Amino acid sequence: MAAFAFIILLAGVFFYHFFEGWSYLDAAYFSTATLTTVGYGDLTPVTPLGKIFTIMYMFGGIAIILYGLSAVVEHFTETHDISIPKNFHNIGSHIKSRLARRKR
Repeated sequence: MAAFAFIILLAGVFFYHFFEGWSYLDAAYFSTATLTTVGYGDLTPVTPLGKIFTIMYMFGGIAIILYGLSAVVEHFTETHDISIPKNFHNIGSHIKSRLARRKR
């Protein structure tokens, strides 16, 4: 996942360097800001091809972020799916012991 995101970032850097004429630093800065959906607005593509590429690049950034978030959510739901039945079993015995103490 991280390697794929890095490749997409590099694709943006090379595109903006060669088609917009930006320095590698400016291209990397803009690509990072666009992929992370920050979008400061201090740099903007001026060519029609650059604008079209940027639109697709933004959707790619959103897709990468959503994929990463889904992986994190999946990890936590799998972790909790395993531990919930154990907790329910413990809760039952805990409730029984608390009720037994109250009756005394």
